[in-house]
Amino acid sequence: MTLRSVTGWLVAVVAAIALTANVVLPRNEASANRPAAKSQESPGRGAPKKRQDSDALYDNVRAVVSHAAVLDNKDRIVDGLPPSVFHIFQDGTERRLLIAGQEDSAARVTLVVDNSRSIANANAVIHVAAVNFATAANPKDEFAVVSFDDQPKTVGEFTSEIADFEKQLPLEAPHGASALWDALYAAVSESSGSSDKSGVVVAFTDGGDNNSRHSVDDVRMLLQKTNVQLYAMMISDEDHRTFGLRHGQRSLANLCEATGGRAAMVYNAQKLSAVTAQLSDEIRRRYTLGYLLDNQDADGRWRKIQVKLDPQPERGKLKVIAQPGYYGLAPQPQSATNPAIH
Repeated sequence: MTLRSVTGWLVAVVAAIALTANVVLPRNEASANRPAAKSQESPGRGAPKKRQDSDALYDNVRAVVSHAAVLDNKDRIVDGLPPSVFHIFQDGTERRLLIAGQEDSAARVTLVVDNSRSIANANAVIHVAAVNFATAANPKDEFAVVSFDDQPKTVGEFTSEIADFEKQLPLEAPHGASALWDALYAAVSESSGSSDKSGVVVAFTDGGDNNSRHSVDDVRMLLQKTNVQLYAMMISDEDHRTFGLRHGQRSLANLCEATGGRAAMVYNAQKLSAVTAQLSDEIRRRYTLGYLLDNQDADGRWRKIQVKLDPQPERGKLKVIAQPGYYGLAPQPQSATNPAIH
C-alpha cells in the first residue's frame, strides 16, 4: 500500500490526489519534511517529473493507493481489465474506488545483490540479470544498489542512467558470510524516501543469512511501516539446500507475499534473466487502485486491505497480488491558514 503524489490521468477522476506516507501533511509541513531528490537529469532515459505548482492544490487530500498485479492460472499478466471489476475492502468494509486503472508509474527501486561466498557460482549471471531488469523498467524509474556479504554496502545514489547504475554492482569476487536481513533493512530504508514514486526492493540472493544483526521480523515491520514492495529472485541448487537455507528462503518468500510482491525460485541460473524480465514487466503492468480515507482512518492502526475481482469467465480463474494493508499515521494538527480537506 503506497501513498504518494499522483496527478496526470487522475485529474479527470478526482481532480488529483496528493498522497504521501499514509496521511498527507499540509503543504507547508509536507514541503519541510520531503526528502531532497537524489536523481540527476538523464536525457537517455528521462528525468523524474518535477513537482508542478498546481500540485499544491491537493496537498491536504487524504487518500490511499494500492498497486496490484493480476495473473491468470498460468501466472501470465492480465491486461485491460475495466475499473468496474475491481473492489477494494478495508478491514472488511468495501470502499468506493476513485482510481482504478493500469498505470506504468515510476518507482524508486533498490536492488539487493548477494555477493557472499554461497552465491559464487551465480555471480556473473546475477550481474547480467540486474542490468537487464533495469533496462526493461520504466525509463523514469530510479535505481540504486545495496550489495552484501558479511555486511551491507550502499554504493551510490539513485539514478535513472543505466551506465551509472551498473557501476554500483559489486565487482569483487564473492566472499564472506551472508547478512541478507541487514541488507534488506538498508534497502527498504533507501527505497522509502520518495514522495512521488512507489518504493520497490528486488533481491538477488540464494535466501541464506548467517550474519545479520536485524531479524526477519525487523524487516517485516519496516516493510509494513514504509509500504515498500519486496520481490526476490532466489538462485539455488535444488539438490543441495540445507535446512537453514530452506528456512531462509521460506522467510524471504513470506516477506515478499506480505508486501504484495513475489518470490521466484530459480534452480537454473541461466534462466535468471528470463525470470527477471517477467518480474520487471509485472511491476510495469500493475493496476493502481485508490480511495479517499475517512477521518477515523488516521489512528496509527494497521488497516487490512483486500482487493477482489468480479468473475471473468472468458479469462478463467484470476488471482490478484496486492499489498495486504498499511499503517495509518496519527492525525496531524491542522493549520489555521491551511486547513485539511476532508
